[in-house]
Amino acid sequence: MTADYPAAMAFETDAGLTNYVVYNYSDESITVTFSDGTVVVADPNAFALEQM
Repeated sequence: MTADYPAAMAFETDAGLTNYVVYNYSDESITVTFSDGTVVVADPNAFALEQM
């Protein structure tokens, strides 16, 4: 899986859930889109986590 931001990763658990992790190192909120269509919004200078 890919994302349109370099500090974004996705991990699949043994249970089949996908965890999306983004670190926003900028001073403004960002929206990151993963290749499976999942969108994660990350606040400035913070991690954002989503589980699907």
